[in-house]
Amino acid sequence: MSSPLENIPCDVLQYISILASSSSFFDPPIEILRLMLTAPVIYQALNIRDAPHIYAAIYASKFDTAALSRRYHSTITDSALAADLANRCRLLQRCKRGDVSSQNLLQDLSTALWMYLESDGRNELQLLNVGFPDFIFSVARTHLKGASSHGDLQSTLIGRIVVWLLCLALSRRKWFVSS
Repeated sequence: MSSPLENIPCDVLQYISILASSSSFFDPPIEILRLMLTAPVIYQALNIRDAPHIYAAIYASKFDTAALSRRYHSTITDSALAADLANRCRLLQRCKRGDVSSQNLLQDLSTALWMYLESDGRNELQLLNVGFPDFIFSVARTHLKGASSHGDLQSTLIGRIVVWLLCLALSRRKWFVSS
């Protein structure tokens, strides 16, 4: 038996998914996943590869976009915003869980660094909401102890990014708390 949602025109379904996933500023866009799981036809209409404009719209509802325009001086593709949304959601979930394992850590820390550097307010609020300052302290305690003894490129890069993020997170936390 087919789902009644399969009869909704694709553009209407996509608009519904944008509204549902953007309804809460701090929550991850899991509503779109729930819609995608209802039927294969709906998955096809809403998946990130075939409909990146949906994820670009969700990105714009949750994160800063003006800095991207300033940095690139041109139009950012929907596919690039969709990929960055996936990276940012993974980072925010990792912070909530307090996961300091090394799997994808370099990518996640790089994402956090760009979030701070390109923040006009929203990015920092997202990071503060998931307890990023405490998370980066945990990462520093775990990964900076042996970073100099490992000497491999990834450990060195992680160490450098952690130091930058400690500087940014500490100064931002003080500023946001005192405001």
